[in-house]
Amino acid sequence: MAFLENVSANFDVTTAELTAKPQIMIFLDRGASVEGHNGLISLSDTLVELRLKKRVLKIIGENLIVKELTKTDAYIAGKILEVHTGK
Repeated sequence: MAFLENVSANFDVTTAELTAKPQIMIFLDRGASVEGHNGLISLSDTLVELRLKKRVLKIIGENLIVKELTKTDAYIAGKILEVHTGK
């Protein structure tokens, strides 16, 4: 079984949902990559907030730095402690 099909089966989501934007990848506790955001809301060394389609992504951590920011992609370095989405 292919990786996405396996994830789809285990988490009860479609493969289309798995490949839709935004996509958020956490790299251990060292950083995060966000593809498909709609803008930066706030930034500090402990909190980065990004606007998603219908939600807000909050990345909480220590020594957070936005290494790269484009209209749709963000690369955040620092110690990632928590990630939340909400309205």
